Amino acid sequence: MMTVAPATLNASYSAVEQQQATEALSETALDAVQEESTASDQDTAFFSEEAQALAASSLLEPPESIAYGPTAVDDDQQFENLNSVAQASTQSGRRVTVNSYTAQAEDGSETHGYMMVVSGLEGEEEQRYLLNSDSMVTEDEDGSLKVQAYSRSSDTSGDDIIIAVGPEVNVDSGAGDDTVIVAANYVSSANIDTGAGNDRVTVAGEMRTGTIDTGEGDDSITAKGLGNNLGSGETLDIDTGGGDDS
Repeated sequence: MMTVAPATLNASYSAVEQQQATEALSETALDAVQEESTASDQDTAFFSEEAQALAASSLLEPPESIAYGPTAVDDDQQFENLNSVAQASTQSGRRVTVNSYTAQAEDGSETHGYMMVVSGLEGEEEQRYLLNSDSMVTEDEDGSLKVQAYSRSSDTSGDDIIIAVGPEVNVDSGAGDDTVIVAANYVSSANIDTGAGNDRVTVAGEMRTGTIDTGEGDDSITAKGLGNNLGSGETLDIDTGGGDDS
């Protein structure tokens, strides 16, 4: 059985973006309010129910252009030049594949990004997600799949799969046998702490500076490039802790 956390497909917003959404009424809402308002000698304005509803919707609904977290992809949506970046497996045996892709927009321009494919469990259809920001895949005790946006407060004590897609990486996966996939071609700085457990870190591209701490356990780190072309005062520190590491 697969479930998607409600926060997965809904946009989430920072405090700044919420404040901006609250302060910025749409022009349509303002026009409706102005048309319906009449002022008395005491400067009291009256608004119709329609005008109030329109204003309220502008206050409460964040801009549609802001999207965070993994977004489910329709079966008929096509992508070109799919290239596998990394793979991982969940505890129940699901296969998680991270691909880079190229897609053509309606105006003919090309867009590039990352897509995650979850498959391999008998009787369960393949699931595809566009990765608009760092994302996490976990399984509940009953084997139910959970796909959601990742932040440092999202880690669990279970076996997490965390995919970072930006040029700056900040991951704390907590306890458990975790997998961290750094998908970007180039990462300017990173702070990765996988905690205790048999953890795996895969860096698909170049990682310049930062720290990787895999803690206690039998850990592995695979990377295309680490710490290349460091400047004055720049460092990349790696600590695999105790255990049979590679």
